[in-house]
Amino acid sequence: MEIHGIEFVTVTPLWPQGNSEAELFMKPLLKSILTARTQGRNWKKELFTFLLNYRATPHSTTKVAPAELLFNRTIRTKLPQQYTSSKPIDKHIMAKENDHNSKGQMKRYTDQARHTKKTLINVGDLVIYKQQKRNKFSTKFNPAPYKVIKVHGATVTAQRHSRQITRNISYFKRLNLGEKERQYHLDDQLSDEEEDEIVRNEQDQENEEDARSNPTRDTRQFSVINL
Repeated sequence: MEIHGIEFVTVTPLWPQGNSEAELFMKPLLKSILTARTQGRNWKKELFTFLLNYRATPHSTTKVAPAELLFNRTIRTKLPQQYTSSKPIDKHIMAKENDHNSKGQMKRYTDQARHTKKTLINVGDLVIYKQQKRNKFSTKFNPAPYKVIKVHGATVTAQRHSRQITRNISYFKRLNLGEKERQYHLDDQLSDEEEDEIVRNEQDQENEEDARSNPTRDTRQFSVINL
């Protein structure tokens, strides 16, 4: 992958927004496959047609078709097209500018809609993280403090004893404690029941996230009773 300039980046657990480009592309892709199967057509052939039209359509962010940026020319499809006389190099420059401006605009809109604020979490800080609410007595944050060992952009990795968790920075809350209190909380050992509870909470969170991202249809069969 390095030869072709591809960088392998892992997604933050329980944060599907970090993989939004792939998630958004899967919606029209799956819709085209389901439509072809419903109409009794070969979904593999329809898949190729969908990909051809998708790559020939100007992107909403770059304002340029992906195929045009790749081949430096406009490919022919059955869709109506408007040919322009701009040079290929101009298209690449324009696409980069449009991409930068569109992403900046989306970030400002999202930050305003979610009322985001800057959170300073550094390596060595004591933090608590959000846990799944299992019942009415469950707290929003896990009371067991963790120590931040790595910060990469908006991804934070914290550790408590031999256990590590990686979450988006919005999942953590920093604790402002003195040195003696910090050492006391770090030396405090969790019981086996508390460790098992943490494991179950994290597994339930991951299972619920998978269920939301990959919903399954109800395949149960019902019988009709004639009265």
